[in-house]
Amino acid sequence: MGQTDAELLLHMLLFHTTVLAELEEERETVPLKLLLIDSPYGNSPDNEDAADVTDFLLELPEILESYHLIVAMADSNLTGRDKLVESYALEPVEKHI
Repeated sequence: MGQTDAELLLHMLLFHTTVLAELEEERETVPLKLLLIDSPYGNSPDNEDAADVTDFLLELPEILESYHLIVAMADSNLTGRDKLVESYALEPVEKHI
């Protein structure tokens, strides 16, 4: 059985987070530190994978402290959304258009 889309997403996020955390240690990196994650809950992950994605997203602000993190999601009825509110300022995009 192959990996699910959510598991591949988690591997990708882990890889990129590790690279960014290593770059954060360097003194001569670019001053703008931004990480944009688009649709981390795309392709309808099952409840277990969605919970893993949520847990990972909750850890990111602590791992990448000096980064501005933007997570874009289409589904405002996301399971576990209440947990994300603790670490992210969730706002509808219409507010910024």
